[in-house]
Amino acid sequence: MKRFLGLIIIFISSITLFGKGPVVVRIDSSTKYVYVVREYVSYYEDVNSDKTLDEIFTSVPFKKMNDSEVDFTNRNKSYTYWIRFSVKNENSGGLYRLEMFDHNIDEVSLYYKDKDSIIAKHSGYSLQFNNRDFYHKNIGFLLEIPKGDTITYLMRFKSKSLNVLEPVIRSIPEFYHYSIVEYTLLGFFYGVSFIIVLYNLVCFLILRKTQYFFYFMYMICMVLFIMSSNGTGFQFFWPDSPQINYWIEIISSAIGISFLLLFINFFLSQDKSAKKTSSWLLFVIVLNLCSVPFQIWQETQTIHLVIAIVLIHVAFGIGFMMYRKSKHKSIFFMLSFVILDIGFVLSWLEQLSVIESSVFTVYGLYIAINLQFISISISMIQGVKQLGDEKSKAMEELLSTVDKNQMMRILALKKQMSPHFIFNSLNSILQRIMSGNKDDASEYLVKLSKLIRKTLEQSDALYVTLTDELESLKIYLSLEAMRLGQTFQYSIEIDPKVNTDTALIPSFIIQPFVENSIWHGLMPKMGEKNLWVKIEKNGFDLTIIIEDNGIGRAKSALQKKQHGSTSQGMNLIMERIELLNLKYQVDSSIEVLDLYDAENVATGTKVIIKTNFTNEQLFNSHHSR
Repeated sequence: MKRFLGLIIIFISSITLFGKGPVVVRIDSSTKYVYVVREYVSYYEDVNSDKTLDEIFTSVPFKKMNDSEVDFTNRNKSYTYWIRFSVKNENSGGLYRLEMFDHNIDEVSLYYKDKDSIIAKHSGYSLQFNNRDFYHKNIGFLLEIPKGDTITYLMRFKSKSLNVLEPVIRSIPEFYHYSIVEYTLLGFFYGVSFIIVLYNLVCFLILRKTQYFFYFMYMICMVLFIMSSNGTGFQFFWPDSPQINYWIEIISSAIGISFLLLFINFFLSQDKSAKKTSSWLLFVIVLNLCSVPFQIWQETQTIHLVIAIVLIHVAFGIGFMMYRKSKHKSIFFMLSFVILDIGFVLSWLEQLSVIESSVFTVYGLYIAINLQFISISISMIQGVKQLGDEKSKAMEELLSTVDKNQMMRILALKKQMSPHFIFNSLNSILQRIMSGNKDDASEYLVKLSKLIRKTLEQSDALYVTLTDELESLKIYLSLEAMRLGQTFQYSIEIDPKVNTDTALIPSFIIQPFVENSIWHGLMPKMGEKNLWVKIEKNGFDLTIIIEDNGIGRAKSALQKKQHGSTSQGMNLIMERIELLNLKYQVDSSIEVLDLYDAENVATGTKVIIKTNFTNEQLFNSHHSR
C-alpha cells in the first residue's frame, strides 16, 4: 500500500513539475539536422538568477513553450533562462553537434546526467574562444549519445543582448558541410573586401588624396564591424580577449561612419556653397563620436543599430545634397547607399521571420557592403577621371596660350635679327658710294634689294626651306665679299643626299654665324682668309658646319672688350632654338668649337648646327601657312 501511494505521489509530482512532457527529439541515420523548437522544449525563467543547479534539476516548474511564439528569446535580459529537452539516438553513430545560431550569447552552459554525476560544459561570448568544443564562430557542444539511449539536456542562457535561445542539432558530416559553405562565403566576402581595401590604399599612397585615406579607414572599420557582428573576429583575431567583443562593434561602426562622413565631405565638396553643409557634417561626426561612451554604457544593441542606421542615412542625405550642388557625374555614389539599404532591409526581414531564410538574406548585408565598396570605388574613379578631364582641358588651353606666346616670341626674335642684318648691308653700300665706286654700289644695291625682298617674304616664317636659306646666304656672302674687296674666300658644300627643297631649317639661322665669322674671325686676321659652309645629312638630321680660319674666339673677345662692343645675334639665335625645341618637341643644338694647331695657337672657329626640322609634320606645317 505504501509503495502504491509513493508511485501516485511521484506521478502527481511529475505532472505538477513538468506538466505534459514535450516530444523527444529523435535522430537516426537520415537525420542531418533538427531544430530544437517549441514542441521539443520546456523552459524556465530564473527571475533573480539565484537558482542552484540542484534546484533546476529537481524542483523548478519548467513550462511547455507556447506554440504561438515565433522564437524563444531572452525577452528580459536581466533574467537567466533555462531550457530542457530530451534526445533519443536511433542511429549507430552517436556524435552530433548542438549549435546556437546567435554567436553573441554571453553565457551558454549545457548540463546532463551521466550515471550518478552531472556533466557540465560551458561556452559563450564572455569566455575565451579556445575553451569551445568546436573551433567555430557559433557556440556549440559535442553530443555523445549511445545508440538507443535517451538523454535529457538542460541549457542555461545569460546574455546582455537579445538572442534566440533555440539550438539546432546537426550530424557531424552536416556540420562540416555547413561550415565549409559558410566559411567559403565569408572568405569570398573578406577576399573581395581585401582587394578593394588594398586598391584604395595603393591609390592613397600614389595619389596622396585625403579622400582615399578616409575611404580606406571607412572600409577597414566596416570589415571590423562585420567580423565582430558575425563572430569571425572573436574566432581569428582576439580569441583570448572576449571583453573586446562588447565594444569593438560599437566603436568600429562609430569610427567607420565618421570616416564615411569625412570622405563625403572631401569627395563631394567642390565649391563654397558646400561649406555650410560641411559644418553640419562635422557637427554630426562629433555627435556620433560622443555617443560611443553612452552606447557602451547602455550595452543595448538596438540603440547602437538605430544610431548607426540614422547616421548612415544622414551621410546619405548630406551626400545627396552635396552631390546635387557639386553636379558630380557619378551615379554610383548614390547607388552605393541604395544597395546598402537593400542589404539592411533583407537582413531585418529575415531576422523578423517575415521572409524565409536563404543565402541572400543571411549574407545579404555582406553582399551589400561589398557592392557598396565597389560602387563608391567606381564613383571615385569617375571623380578622378572627371578631374583629370578638367585638368587636361585646362592644360590644353594653357598650352594653347603658351604656344601662341612662344610663336609671338619667336617671331619677335626673328624680326629683331632682320633689321640687324639689313643695317649692316646698308652700311656696306654706303662705304661703296663714299669710295666713288658707283658700278659696285649699283650692283650691291640690286643684290641688296633682292635680299630685302626675300627677308620681307620670310619675315613671318619660323622656318624656311634650305633652298631659300642658301639663296639668301649666297646673296649675303657676295655682298660682303664685294664690300671687303674680295679679301676672303668662301665655299658652300652640300651633301648630295640633302634635298634642299624639302629640308626645313629655322630661318636666318646660318647667316648670323657666317657674319660673325667674317667680321670677328676673318676681318682682324692678316693673310689668307677662308670660310667654309658644309651641309650634311645623317638620317633625318641636318648638320650645318660653319668653319673659318680666323683669329679665334679668345682673341676676338679681347678685341670686343677693348672696343666696348657686344653682339646680340648669337644670344637671339640660341633663344630661338630653345623655343623651337620646346614648341615642336625636337632636339636641335648649336656647338661652337675653338680650333688650335699643334703648338696650341688658335687657327679658327667651327660652328656645328644640328637640327631635325626636316620631319613631315613641320614640312606640312610650313606649306599650310
